[in-house]
Amino acid sequence: MMILSLALAASAPVTKARAVTLLTDAMQRIDPTTPDFCLSFETAVSTRTRFDVTVREVHDYRCGGDPAQEVVREHFRVTRKPLAISRLDAADDRYKPCTIAKNAVTCPEVSK
Repeated sequence: MMILSLALAASAPVTKARAVTLLTDAMQRIDPTTPDFCLSFETAVSTRTRFDVTVREVHDYRCGGDPAQEVVREHFRVTRKPLAISRLDAADDRYKPCTIAKNAVTCPEVSK
């Protein structure tokens, strides 16, 4: 029974919480100087096949910055099944695939 449960969990579509965990890892690799608590992950689009997530800076007493400003840091697309993560290249207006290995996410450089 346990093996069946593990197999079903591995083949299950990605949840929003799991996507945010993976994107938090990706952001740490993109910019290791920004603490996790200074980023917010907002789902812009959520369908049964994917999430589009916008990463914004948190501006408060811990993170600094002007609270009236909502700076967008990144845009990601997370495909639920099979799991895939892509990072938006704003200059090309297209998503570039990231690499997922052992729950570590590495994304390509993009134009700003």
